[in-house]
Amino acid sequence: MEIASGQDVDHVDHVLAVVFTADIYFANAGVFRRELHLIMAAHHDTRHIVIDAAAIANIDYNRSRDVESIGHRPDKDSVSVSIARATADVRGQLKKSGDKSLSSIPVYDSVDAAVSAFPQ
Repeated sequence: MEIASGQDVDHVDHVLAVVFTADIYFANAGVFRRELHLIMAAHHDTRHIVIDAAAIANIDYNRSRDVESIGHRPDKDSVSVSIARATADVRGQLKKSGDKSLSSIPVYDSVDAAVSAFPQ
């Protein structure tokens, strides 16, 4: 599983776009969150994260809360989160989660659209 190596992260005007190349499930959810927080620490002015989900085929419901919680940093105001290029299955999994905070995460067809939607 590759999570956000230097080549997989773009930071533009307080928006961090990150590519994940694995499903999010019980065995890697902690790694997902930990790696993302390390990246956010390196880009401390981040106010919005776009998760490029093109390579994510499945998000286990029990771990989907990790997606929603990544923007909560005790040292700063919360960081908003959106998802780009998610498959229909992943979009459905988020909507069916029964958790309003997850089902309300904005999902965009492209990373550019997700970045453009964030108010500068």
